[in-house]
Amino acid sequence: MAGLLSKFKMDDLDQSDSEEDGKMKSTKSISPHGIFVQGPCPAQRWPVPDQGDIINRESEFILEVGGFTAAALEKKTTLESVKKNLKAHLREKFKCIYEGISTTHSRLENIYTRLFITQQNEDYDCRSHEILDHFKVPNEGALPSQFEQINSLDIFKQGRSFFQPQPVTHKSIQRVMTKGIAGIGKTVAVQNFALDWAQGKSNQHIDFIFMLPFRELNMLKEGEYTLLELLLHFYPELRPLKDAQKLLQKQVLFILDGLDESRFSLDFKGAMTITNPDQKATVNVLLTNLLKGNLLPDALLWVTSRPAAAGQIPSKYIDQVTEVQGFTEQHKEEYFKKRFNSAGQAKEVLEHLRGMISFYFMGHIPIFCWIIAEVFKAGWSDQRSRRITTMTELYIYYLLTKTQRTAQKYGQKARKKKQTKDAAMILNLSKLAFEQLQKGNVIFYKEDLQECGIDLHKASEFCGFCSEILKQERGLYKTKMFSFVHLSFQEFLAALYVFHCCMTKDISPLKSFLQVDPTELGLLELQKRVVDKALKSENGQLDLFLCFFLGFSLESNQKMLQDLLPQTKSSSETAEEVKKYLQNFNAGNIPQERCMNLLLCKFELKEERFQDDIRRYLDAGAKLTPIDCSVLSTMLQISGELVEEMNLANCYTPIYGIEKLVRVMAKCKRAVLKSDQLKDECLEILISILLSLDSCLRELHLVCVYNSNLSLHHALLDVLDRPDCKLETLRLSGFTLDFRRCHILASILQSKHTSLRALDLTDCIYSYQSEYYSKEVEEKKEYEDFIDELTLLTFIPAGLIGPVCKLRKFR
Repeated sequence: MAGLLSKFKMDDLDQSDSEEDGKMKSTKSISPHGIFVQGPCPAQRWPVPDQGDIINRESEFILEVGGFTAAALEKKTTLESVKKNLKAHLREKFKCIYEGISTTHSRLENIYTRLFITQQNEDYDCRSHEILDHFKVPNEGALPSQFEQINSLDIFKQGRSFFQPQPVTHKSIQRVMTKGIAGIGKTVAVQNFALDWAQGKSNQHIDFIFMLPFRELNMLKEGEYTLLELLLHFYPELRPLKDAQKLLQKQVLFILDGLDESRFSLDFKGAMTITNPDQKATVNVLLTNLLKGNLLPDALLWVTSRPAAAGQIPSKYIDQVTEVQGFTEQHKEEYFKKRFNSAGQAKEVLEHLRGMISFYFMGHIPIFCWIIAEVFKAGWSDQRSRRITTMTELYIYYLLTKTQRTAQKYGQKARKKKQTKDAAMILNLSKLAFEQLQKGNVIFYKEDLQECGIDLHKASEFCGFCSEILKQERGLYKTKMFSFVHLSFQEFLAALYVFHCCMTKDISPLKSFLQVDPTELGLLELQKRVVDKALKSENGQLDLFLCFFLGFSLESNQKMLQDLLPQTKSSSETAEEVKKYLQNFNAGNIPQERCMNLLLCKFELKEERFQDDIRRYLDAGAKLTPIDCSVLSTMLQISGELVEEMNLANCYTPIYGIEKLVRVMAKCKRAVLKSDQLKDECLEILISILLSLDSCLRELHLVCVYNSNLSLHHALLDVLDRPDCKLETLRLSGFTLDFRRCHILASILQSKHTSLRALDLTDCIYSYQSEYYSKEVEEKKEYEDFIDELTLLTFIPAGLIGPVCKLRKFR
């Protein structure tokens, strides 16, 4: 009897049974025979039974407890078996990852992505295209209070910079949103987390991890399921559980990957409330209740999404927001060294890429680096590929490499026939890209392809050129899912389709897209209407589309496509007219995010001068964001222009990001800055520019914008006496100048090292500060006013006297 009872462990009981036992603990005791009794000693309440009664009761209890123990042990064994099989499933599924449409795979643990804790932001209106989101994160060394880098394996550990306030009832982070642009590595991050758990390396306090990609959940959106029935579609290993009640007592993590790919809405206001995991409901209702905490309230949830779709989930249901940032500069170099045969070739490619504006905007995206490697590995020996400078040219070459790869399988006669078929297929794929881009879809299914004339049943047709362009995956029950290698390539093909429609006057799609009858419109007018349409996009979804569309108007790009699309041909005069038309748009008549994109469009049109556009933009009083500062500074760096003037006094500049614009002042002849822009890093950058031998800065105008009590930092004046400083004109407006600063200026005027030729102290005033005077001067109180008023008029001009002074103008 005692031996049997010793095998009985309370840990094998259900949680409900444990809780019930806990309530009775104060009144329970165990008899010498190991039997649970409640209340006082049995001898005080009942007569002592005879020996036969005791034997009978013990026999009955042995059967009862033995059965209960067996059930508990069976339950525990079942859960452990399910967990073991689930881990094996995840290890097999996530051990490798494929780049692009390549059949070559990489070990998942070798893929690296950066993850940051960031500020929750629900303002998704009128924003830039998502490829510019990369510039929100400052360079290394930025204040940790703004961004904190974390390990993706620690995603549910509270960071130092915890922006989103948690409800009082939550003792730890339970629901996480990870944002990131298309192709940046969101799925890789969550798969790596699941793989590490399945391999027993980390987060072993989690009992079950269920990865539920929205692209596969779309296939189940019509039916109703219990929670377990839904999970069984993805994980048949759960079948022994029979119901989801057992999951209530376990630590479960649901990973909802790709919210932006969902084709059903999450209704957080109108969806019915479900607390019973065995109740049937549609997929969107089940997910909504999981996110709200009604269903499996102790479960962990991790959602990934592109930025524009992240706002579908109200912030009160998210405990922490993170963002994937992709490759650093070091990772880019390491990646290309691995992809090319020699280190010398990789170095040449990287040097070439640093002259491409798109590499600065998209080089942190792993799949974009893969596309670049595909293009240059195939044609680096071709001098034409070395002249690639725009994204339009890059993707045209990528398209050509794919057609050439399939054409090599055919003879000369068959090749021409195959070329005609490829051209037709490109148009069908471009139509698919355009129609799905309008719907906001990046994942397509069989019916989507059929609507665009792509027949999956014609194996030879699909397995040829189409399979080189369209990425194919297997979803639930081996259902086929499709996507282009990257969202930007989908936008490229969509622009190609619309450009082709403009050239061939394909009325129906143009009428639907432009909302006007294009029958009587010429090519130039059609192009203008497409520009107008794209500039009206509210969240930048047509920004990159417009860049490609305008890129196709260049005759050089049309020549590259003539074998595939021989009907596309327009004059160079048309392209020049389009350039002139773009001059009509500015910060006064379109959102400033669209202004930023027009600058990118001009790169695709191979414009070489941007400073006039940037000057008009800044002079209009633009409210710059960190992204704007990064875009403007990068464009000036890439263009290599010697800027006549950089005036930041008329625009609003952010705390973080302004330093990037100050840095490009090294290539400016004249710069204008406000006093509030001369703090910390910006001041250090400006001083280093003034001391740089390569600096082109010759005139500096500093404006005090607050009040006369703000002093100019003396370190900025000290460098004017250095022989390396080539500044010729200094204008100070509205500053207070104390004795020390006046003394520095007077000394500079008498220095043989200074290059200063003009000094303007308009509206500056003198500030009396006793710490810079001798005791004798301090005692002469009656002269204080006289000294205050005349120091600027007498002390500094005194420095003009003598043969050493080189100053020509003084105000």
